[in-house]
Amino acid sequence: MFSSLRSRLWISYAFLTLVALAIVAAGLVWALQRSPLLYRTTVLKMRVAESVVITRLEELPFPNGPLAGARIETMLRNQADARQLRISAISDTGVVLADFGVGITNPLPIPNLPLVTTDADPTQALLIKDSKDTEWFYILHKVDEKHFLMVSTPRPSLPLGQILRDELLRPFFQAALVALVLGLLLSLIFGQWISNPLHKMAEGALKMAEGKYDPIHPSGPSETHQLAETLNEMAHRVQTSQQSQRDFIANISHELKTPLTSIQGFAQAILDGAARTPEALQQAAGVIFNESGRMHRLVMDLLVLARLEGGTADLQKSPVDLALLLNNVVDKFKLQAEQAQVSLSLELGPLSTITGDGDRLSQVFTNLVDNAIKFTPVGGQVSIAAANNDAHMVVKVKDSGVGIAPEDQKRIFERFYQVDKSRKGGSRRGVGLGLAIASQIVTAHGGQIWVNSVPGHGSTFSVSLPVVRPDVNPLSSRRPKA
Repeated sequence: MFSSLRSRLWISYAFLTLVALAIVAAGLVWALQRSPLLYRTTVLKMRVAESVVITRLEELPFPNGPLAGARIETMLRNQADARQLRISAISDTGVVLADFGVGITNPLPIPNLPLVTTDADPTQALLIKDSKDTEWFYILHKVDEKHFLMVSTPRPSLPLGQILRDELLRPFFQAALVALVLGLLLSLIFGQWISNPLHKMAEGALKMAEGKYDPIHPSGPSETHQLAETLNEMAHRVQTSQQSQRDFIANISHELKTPLTSIQGFAQAILDGAARTPEALQQAAGVIFNESGRMHRLVMDLLVLARLEGGTADLQKSPVDLALLLNNVVDKFKLQAEQAQVSLSLELGPLSTITGDGDRLSQVFTNLVDNAIKFTPVGGQVSIAAANNDAHMVVKVKDSGVGIAPEDQKRIFERFYQVDKSRKGGSRRGVGLGLAIASQIVTAHGGQIWVNSVPGHGSTFSVSLPVVRPDVNPLSSRRPKA
């Protein structure tokens, strides 16, 4: 019955409203029981009794000294009984000479009472407790040098029944009933305000599970807005992942289709006897060998990429002389650059030692330089520059080719993504795994790789690698072989 969020919110609001009203009612009852008006009325009553007793004492003779004698005691008793107060006569040493009126069976700690008069402020009374811990209001008046008059009464409080019958509480309970009804109505409204966006998000999540990725419109409080945006982002990532998987399957199928078709065709020619001459057999064997080698390289690249993405690649890390590595890469591509009629240059600044897998890093820069030469027109330039940048080493491979479109720059490091359609490459184009592998290798070394390109003005690929700190042993990061 109360399993839904809406019903729980309704019950919670109702409970909080009842608790708040109960606390307010208790505070009101307590305030009425200790009403300032009741206190002032009690003090005024004691002051009137004090004034009457003082006046009567001035009219009576003192046969045995002040506050002594039968006539004085009779007067004190009559005044105490008539006014429902306690009137006491006290000596300057704290001895009770006379004590009449209400509560005289409960002794007051008069001997320990400081004999301080309350005449300075007629609206105030002092507080004292009797032997039964009952609170009393009292006032003191100094009659002469040796005698004090004390008027006291138990601290008044209104009975609960009388408070409940008071006309003040009736409108309070009426207002409380209205507040309770309004609170319940508001709880229903707020419950719907909170739960409705959650219901929409639950429906949206269910549609996502069914493969329908309709965006959820954020509504309600900021938390539900954030949850809706998170679900939309999750849906977008799931869609992207699924599309990436579909693209991967389509791309790998396409890349395998051509060599498999060639291998199958030439193998069939051999089996059918169509290729009988030594030259024809040599040609068929060569095509089968080349295409199978292409398939092998593709499969090996995919395995390397999968291991790098999964963090299981065995990187043999050791101190790497980046200057020597880049010089070897340039030496490797000198002939290719000359054949393509492209200028290849290397500029090295002061370089620090880095820790990494030299073979893998060489694969990164080999791929970048190979692409730069491949897509740079005749008479163009390819330059490599390396220098320290704070705690990182930055290597830039720059070409003067046609550049890369902005929409392609966002996807250039994805698997199988190629921009050969807008760049020179022809039959020498790869399968679109080189930059994806390079990106994963750089990431595995704790670095970053990015591209800056303006169509028509060439491209610059930058690689940032962390520099080894002096207090770190480069060989300590080498993974032991199994």
